[in-house]
Amino acid sequence: MTSLATTIAVWAWVLVTAAGVDRAPDSPAGGHGPREMTLQARLRSCQEAARSDNWLALANCHHFPDAASRKACRQATAVDTKSALDRCMEQFSTR
Repeated sequence: MTSLATTIAVWAWVLVTAAGVDRAPDSPAGGHGPREMTLQARLRSCQEAARSDNWLALANCHHFPDAASRKACRQATAVDTKSALDRCMEQFSTR
């Protein structure tokens, strides 16, 4: 059984390599290689974390005693979230 699994894994690698799936993003033929896919995943992870933090901050805004304070909290949360998302894009574009 181990031999069969190894054979399947080797053939899968051969087919993926032959199809050019593992090409670097800056290769002449283009494509999305492992590096580009990793960068995209890291960007999405960063963005999702920023959005999650946004929801937590908005939930905390409900604890303020008056409407003006809640509104100020929501506005500050929006600014913080935009800043966090901008940092995600900066990190992505510098890699």
